Amino acid sequence: MSRVWVIVANQSEATIYECTGPEDGPRQVHIIRHSAARMRERDLTTDRPGRTFASLGNVRHAFSSPQDARDHEVDVFVREVEQWLLSQAGQQNFDELFLIAGPRVMGKLKAGFSPNLLGRVVGSLNKDVAQHSYDNVRERVREALADLWHDPKRWQEKARPLAVR
Repeated sequence: MSRVWVIVANQSEATIYECTGPEDGPRQVHIIRHSAARMRERDLTTDRPGRTFASLGNVRHAFSSPQDARDHEVDVFVREVEQWLLSQAGQQNFDELFLIAGPRVMGKLKAGFSPNLLGRVVGSLNKDVAQHSYDNVRERVREALADLWHDPKRWQEKARPLAVR
């Protein structure tokens, strides 16, 4: 039986559970926290944006950042999760991954993961359950993996294809 790691994530915390079969409940393996991703925008930036003159006339405008500071911190967090998972994959600690996260974080995880990790992802669930109780998360994981354990061929048909960089 393969070792499936389930990543339950939100914008600042990822809890990794290991599942080895339908009879066994998920076992918590590791938690990765990135508190800066939970901070307010004004707490992450040092001051107001810079100012510049327009190309015509005496009008001044504020520079705007192409990415806000909180969004940047979520990207940093996703890289931390990816690096930790890659180190664990190198040690052959898991065979497959299943992702559970809200839509925004799910998109960042899929976009930020390397092809090596994406190749191990067997499915995903777009639900933000990271702050739920352990019992609730355990039930969500069991429901999400039920098809995988009992009918792998049917599971592959239901899983959405993942984009590979």
